[in-house]
Amino acid sequence: MMGLWDLGGMAQALPEIFGAKVALVPLDPGPYGAMAYPRWLPLLKFRVQWYGAAGYGNVFAMHTRDLGGRMELATLVFTPNVGGDVPLLLVDVMSMGKKRAAFVEYYDCTKDGAPGGALAATGAKFADLPDYPEKPAWYVARRTPYSLIKGGVGADGWRLWAMLAAAVECGGSLWGELPQAHRGPGSKPGRACGVYRADDPAGEPCFRHIGAGAGKGGGGAVFPHPGHAGNL
Repeated sequence: MMGLWDLGGMAQALPEIFGAKVALVPLDPGPYGAMAYPRWLPLLKFRVQWYGAAGYGNVFAMHTRDLGGRMELATLVFTPNVGGDVPLLLVDVMSMGKKRAAFVEYYDCTKDGAPGGALAATGAKFADLPDYPEKPAWYVARRTPYSLIKGGVGADGWRLWAMLAAAVECGGSLWGELPQAHRGPGSKPGRACGVYRADDPAGEPCFRHIGAGAGKGGGGAVFPHPGHAGNL
């Protein structure tokens, strides 16, 4: 069992959990496999992994570590960009000193709304975990109500890990059990979520980190958004 003090391992373990439900194939991230910001004095270092999932879309995983090793981040994005009635799943995890935070964010990019009963039921098992305090931001309103924003100083790293693992496993199972009629671009064409803004200083933190590592204008290449047509 993993806790929230091995975020590099977590960035590998969560795709494996999802991959037990949806077959994943590792892809070459090319120049984005190892990034640094800023380039002249790398205060942050990024390690990126890509996976393709036939008939589903792609999985993005990134481990970020600061120069002194005091702060670590793990960012994972499970994107059904082939099309289908499931939400985009964003996992963002932070460890800094005694502070732990784990975000499970669902963004419904479908035309008519994706069913979220199973995801909500999974999240309800962790309702006792303390909510992580957030500042008001436009992207908060874009999340589904069953998203989980948990953590704080002294938060239980074991329970937060269990929450992340359960959410990712449920997301994979949801796709695996999705009827064929509800898959593909012909079912309910995806619309722009509006959350993907890698170069926006007021954007969702996960995508800002991706944009910082990739450099100006590079976020779209390192992370294909829900409407992106392709095999990543």
